[in-house]
This record gives sequence, C-alpha cells and structure tokens, in this order.
Amino acid sequence: MCGCNSPVLVNFSRAERLGKQQRKELFVYYESWLSIDCGEMKRQIQSLPVQQLLADKIVCILEESYEPNVRYVAQYGVHRYPAVILVHRDGTYHQRTGVMSAEGITNFLKTAAPPGQQPMINPQIPREIDYDWEADYERAFEIADQQHRPVFIFYKSVVSADANEMFGTLDRPDVAELFDDTVNCLLDWGYAPNRRFMTQYGVTNVPALVIVNPDGTHHARQGRMTAAQVISFVRTAKVSRR
Repeated sequence: MCGCNSPVLVNFSRAERLGKQQRKELFVYYESWLSIDCGEMKRQIQSLPVQQLLADKIVCILEESYEPNVRYVAQYGVHRYPAVILVHRDGTYHQRTGVMSAEGITNFLKTAAPPGQQPMINPQIPREIDYDWEADYERAFEIADQQHRPVFIFYKSVVSADANEMFGTLDRPDVAELFDDTVNCLLDWGYAPNRRFMTQYGVTNVPALVIVNPDGTHHARQGRMTAAQVISFVRTAKVSRR
C-alpha cells in the first residue's frame, strides 16, 4: 500500500513489536475487502501527502474477516470499518472511524498528538510470540549496533531435551515481553563456528542464555531454567554491569 519508506504489515503482534523496538508510532488501517468505502479509503491513504506523513511510522492493515483483528482494534474503541488508529510511543492512541479524504487523514495525523486515550487492554487478546530470530551472530550485532539495543543469544541443540523445553518457557508472554527491546539471535550447538562464539561468554553447554548490553558487558547462564529464573536473569543482566 505504501509507496515510500513504510513497509506494510498485516500482523498486529509483529507491528506492535516493531513499534516498541524502533520507538515508532503505529498506524493501523482497519478495513473489509468487501467494502467499497474501504477501497476508497485505501486510495486516500495511498496519496502522496498521507504517505509522506507515514514514512516514519509502522504501518499495519487489519482485515475484519480475521477474528483476532476485531479484538485488536476493539481495545482502541474501534468497532466498525473503515477506521484509522494512531498508537503513540507512550502507548496511548487516537482513532477515527468512517471514510476520510486524504486531507482529512493528513489533518488527523498532524493533530493526533500524544498523549491520547489509554487502550482498553484485554488479557484475552491473542498476541503472537515472535522473537524474529537472527541465525547469523555477526548480523545480529550489526543490527544491535545500528539501533543501540542489547543482544539476546539463545544457544540450543536439536538433541537437547532441556533446550527444546526452553522454547516453551520463552513462549510465555511474561517472558517474551522482556525481549521486546533486544536483537534476538538463535545459535545451534551443532554448527561448529557457533561453539567458538559460545566460549567467549564462558558457555560450555546448552541450553544457554546470554545478554550482551550495548556497552559490551555481558551476562550468561546455562542449563535449564524456569520462567521465574529467566525473568530474574534478564532483568538483572540488562541493568547491571560486569
């Protein structure tokens, strides 16, 4: 949909995560592909003035036929389409429902300054766990350096029962939220070069977790961990220095 620098996402959880990582506002367009009004609204969003204002935002299109999307937008007070929602970096939002002209959308984007309303968070809203794993150690650190973010490394092995069970722990929402601001790197013990990367952190076995802060300090812990242990380790590793 966007003809400039804004990639368009159709996964709310992914868009929400990127917004937090990149500290950008989230622009959501809620539509039905069967609606003529929605088709006209999309053409207005594609206009150059609107696209210029969206260039520094995460853009997400949600289709009403996918049931979870109905709940995603409901937390922002949206119950019909077409609608636009602007979620600010502080988590508050502004929204408008109904067909809007390009001028109307640009005015909305220009005047919807934070803080806005607080979303009506529903714990039953499904949020997909997406670590967006990097499999390349050096690439993970390139991204982290560019964005000044910590790196989270998870060392695993397909033949390790403990490592495989750790994925279940990492998929818990209360654990996964700790990694919203990290570049996440998944390294397999079975690939020989990865073992060289492990030794510099004092890791000799899997599963193992390593947090490398932007200043180069790092913390590592190996062996099977409960969710409570992972949470405690990550919180401590991000704030302390070694």
